[in-house]
Amino acid sequence: MPARPGRNCRSANDYTTPLHAVSISRAARAVSERAREVLGAGEMGSPERARAVAAFDSELRGDANRLNPGTTADLVAAALFVALCEEL
Repeated sequence: MPARPGRNCRSANDYTTPLHAVSISRAARAVSERAREVLGAGEMGSPERARAVAAFDSELRGDANRLNPGTTADLVAAALFVALCEEL
């Protein structure tokens, strides 16, 4: 019998338990809150803001950080690609 389209595909629910989803949500909220703090650290271009951005960047890229930007990174890359292609 031929395979039906999508028969071997799994939904995201097959890989994410409710507890895992809550953990991801908490992590996303924590990163968003930290970003708000960074934005509140001085005016754009100020030394205070630059230090806050550098520290946040180090936190997000550090070895202890197990977060994955996933879809957000894909969307940003796609938007930049379109902008460059359309010369926006």
